[in-house]
Amino acid sequence: MNTMRFCLTGILLVMALFSCQKEGGETNAKVKENEGDKNKNEQVVNTKMEQNNHPFTEAYHTQQIVLVTSPSESSITGSLRILNYEADKKTWVSVSAAVPVTLGRTGIAWGKGMHPSEWNQGTMKKEGDGKSPQGIFNIIRLFGNVAKESLSFKTALPYLHISGNEWVCVDDVNSEYYNRIVSEKKVVKDWNSAEQMLRTDGLYELGAILDYNLNPVVKGEGSCVFMHIWRASDKPTAGCTATQKAELSKIFSTLDAERHPVLVQMTEANARKHLSGLGVEI
Repeated sequence: MNTMRFCLTGILLVMALFSCQKEGGETNAKVKENEGDKNKNEQVVNTKMEQNNHPFTEAYHTQQIVLVTSPSESSITGSLRILNYEADKKTWVSVSAAVPVTLGRTGIAWGKGMHPSEWNQGTMKKEGDGKSPQGIFNIIRLFGNVAKESLSFKTALPYLHISGNEWVCVDDVNSEYYNRIVSEKKVVKDWNSAEQMLRTDGLYELGAILDYNLNPVVKGEGSCVFMHIWRASDKPTAGCTATQKAELSKIFSTLDAERHPVLVQMTEANARKHLSGLGVEI
């Protein structure tokens, strides 16, 4: 009797062990199957993201372009329009009418931007040369002489309120604050030359700061490069990009912080050469 009980117990243990091994094997197989499905799903998602992105959006992390083109490098005028990227259609589309702009008094020259250094063929922008920068630049902040809540449009972009005469943009290459907008009330003045940001002629009533020669700042390669209000349609700037106030307000109201807008500024010939992949007519 004891021998039979012992044999029966052994048989039951073997059956239980076999059952556990089988269930464990099925569980491990299921885990591996689920992991495989997960990896496949991730691959599908990544593939879709890659398919919905455009090389320009990947390279410059933007889905909005303020495109400025000029007839030649010596031109003091040009044309501006805004392009948005439509991810579902994988295309860039124009979302504004073309508006006239004025450029530097000596035209444009390649500047220190995000574009490949190989594009920098010919004249390079320098301090005091009177040239607007040619290339690709982040639009990092708006500014104006009224509080942000008093603007005629809504914006999610960072904004600097130029509230008094103490605000200047330093263009002295020997200053610690070269190519920076600072308040004379907050820093020790070490410059001999600077632009007054609260101007009497109204050119800086509204503007945008470009990420030009900022990261890092290289002394002598240019400073205080903005988009701002023009003097007139035939009056060039000192090295900025300008248009009439009403148009500037429309442009800034269209800028979408979530799209990370950039200024792309170059001659029509260079735009056709370097921007052909956008699929828009230059």
